[in-house]
Amino acid sequence: MYVPIKRRCEPPQDFPDREILMDSEQVAAVLGVSIKTVRRMRKDGRLPPFKRIGRLYRWRKADILDYLESL
Repeated sequence: MYVPIKRRCEPPQDFPDREILMDSEQVAAVLGVSIKTVRRMRKDGRLPPFKRIGRLYRWRKADILDYLESL
């Protein structure tokens, strides 16, 4: 029996929206740039601090929204 894998799970209902972690793809969508540009901006230090989980990079949604407002 085939069971589709759900890639992204939803945070609990009482979890603050601004504390959600975003991946590079989501950050690119919010900023309106490509994923490659997000990687370049991360390496150049032009994005807010990120959290590294293994090989994955994650940004707090609040930090990305604050960054976007400061542009």
